[in-house]
Amino acid sequence: PTGPDFLASFAEQNLASGLLDNANEFRVRAKEWREDKATIQSLRDQALETYLAREETLRSTRITLVAEVAGAYLTLSADTALLQLAQETLASQQSSYTLTRKRVELGIGTELDLRQIETSVETARRDVAAYTAQVATDRNALVLLVGTSVPDTLLPPAGLDSVTAL
Repeated sequence: PTGPDFLASFAEQNLASGLLDNANEFRVRAKEWREDKATIQSLRDQALETYLAREETLRSTRITLVAEVAGAYLTLSADTALLQLAQETLASQQSSYTLTRKRVELGIGTELDLRQIETSVETARRDVAAYTAQVATDRNALVLLVGTSVPDTLLPPAGLDSVTAL
């Protein structure tokens, strides 16, 4: 017998044998047993839910970390490409300045032309400095996310085209 039939059978046997003094004592103990069983089941369910919640939190944290590392990697790649472009622009502007200065020395160009190209050179220098600082910040962010220094061989190539080819 199971359930209520089992309890009734148990009560009859134990009352008859004198193990239980009376039916009330049996009812109290049966009620306590059911409450204990419900409490144990509730605690077991709660422990399972806590475990599953922790596992989901861990999984979510890992996904977030991977996304953050990927974002930092792409940002570093893009800013490295911008730094290269700024360096190429600076080289081009310096070359133009050299040509313009020679033109002014030969009397072909004007001082205004020379001052305008000087401004362009200084703007390009400022851009190189800004992007150099940004790339350093991006590398530091990547190191912070990864938790250790990143070897140059693992750093992204410059530009999003080269990253999407990966």
